[in-house]
Amino acid sequence: MRVLATISLVLLLAPRALYAVGHERIPLDSWAYRAVERFEALGWCTLPEDRPFTRDEFIRLVRAIDTRAPGAALSARDGYELDRLRQEFTSANAISDPRARYDRALFGADSLVAVEADFDLRGFAERVPFGEEEEYFAASAPSAKIHLGERVTYDVRYQLVFGPEHGDRADDHKPSRRTKSFDGLTAEFDRSYVSAVWSQVELVAGRDHVQWGPSDVEGGLITPGLRYGIDQLGGRLRFKAFRLDAFQGQLFGEPERWMAGHRLEGRFGRTVVGVSETVLYNSRGLDMLYFLPLAWFYANQFNERTNDDNVLWAVDVKTNAVDGLTLYGSVLVDDFQFEREAGFPDKLAFDAGFRWVPDRPLGLTIRGRYRRVDLYTYSHVDSLSMYVSGAGDLAGGDVLLGGVPGPDADTWRVDAEVFPRANVALSAGWFGARIGEGRDVRGFEQGVDDKNPPFPSGVVDETVGFDVGARYELRGDSWIAATYAHASASNRSNISGNDPKTDAFRLELRWDIP
Repeated sequence: MRVLATISLVLLLAPRALYAVGHERIPLDSWAYRAVERFEALGWCTLPEDRPFTRDEFIRLVRAIDTRAPGAALSARDGYELDRLRQEFTSANAISDPRARYDRALFGADSLVAVEADFDLRGFAERVPFGEEEEYFAASAPSAKIHLGERVTYDVRYQLVFGPEHGDRADDHKPSRRTKSFDGLTAEFDRSYVSAVWSQVELVAGRDHVQWGPSDVEGGLITPGLRYGIDQLGGRLRFKAFRLDAFQGQLFGEPERWMAGHRLEGRFGRTVVGVSETVLYNSRGLDMLYFLPLAWFYANQFNERTNDDNVLWAVDVKTNAVDGLTLYGSVLVDDFQFEREAGFPDKLAFDAGFRWVPDRPLGLTIRGRYRRVDLYTYSHVDSLSMYVSGAGDLAGGDVLLGGVPGPDADTWRVDAEVFPRANVALSAGWFGARIGEGRDVRGFEQGVDDKNPPFPSGVVDETVGFDVGARYELRGDSWIAATYAHASASNRSNISGNDPKTDAFRLELRWDIP
């Protein structure tokens, strides 16, 4: 409480900011991230890889893109994307009045306090992969922001879903640690934080998503991305071409489980390099040793803490040195036997991918990615130190914080997207996954387990398939989208001879209400 009181005092005494309204962190599911990624691949900007970005950071990025726009030949899609980025972030009206933005919001101001509210309504019908029937849902994600003075913002959002009552959604059941169903309604409190933003410094306290490294919405190798919001105290510092991020968060209350991390990123021309370190521990509460952003977690854990703390490292690199092409890769080290100690395994993970934007004439985008996570990665001496949210119970709905779909697995995907009209997208993808019997995040037992089993191990659950989709974007952040997927599995759920096929689909309509 003393820490929170100190932070609150700092926020209230914060001096005047550069922009009058809007220092919130843009949620990771915003359309704006995909939009600026296209312009990065074209060579018009270089994106940081510590997300989410604040609105101020998007303003700077869009202005950098605008310096390349005059006289450039844009596809219809890129012209459309640039127009709505301008309308959302850099027009004079967008900066001062949320009612004039592309994603419009209700807005009111009184002296030093300004209030925003945004509402949407979604309806969707779907059959999930390997599901048995079609189901119909209504959903909404109401959000509100309160700006105190010209620097401090409080941001909150709920996810509401109303659908059939059965299975995990039956009355009084809990689909996850953070959700409970009541008469078909489930609600998740996914974002709620207060932040203060200077031109080069950001402080944050509350719940929000963390995405480190150039991966996708499934999360990086070391942070969960959009899949799980972390209750945290954190901050970000920018110094010339470098960015330093740090946070400490609580994953569960009883038993206590905590996570802390820090990341240093540098931009070298059109190449971005990041080095990050996270630690998971329990039973101590807020640990000031891990709250220091420039402390070396591994060395300090070795010197001052017990081996029950689990420290992981990651390195990521992204470059778009060639116009039209972005390449990226990440490596995570949970444990590496640099002295080749007998009897213990390496515990590693890596991913690699590309984004290719040939640009004209249809604004084509092609993406590809591959991810592999070794057996025993994300595990440790104590099962409570697994790299898992909540109480560390995957079967009970807790989320693996990094490396989806988990250890002893690899996945790949290639997809293409074209735009026959500026606001119409057609897509097709090809994907596959192999998951071994070590998907349960098992720990290694010396003298019992094979330190170097075949990859993936045991009976392998293997899936391959394709999907196609279409999306029609309406005014504002409203759209209609449809997706169809077909997949074939071998040894599904690691059961030999269980070889089902599946057809899945999703039809969704979103209406941005203001």
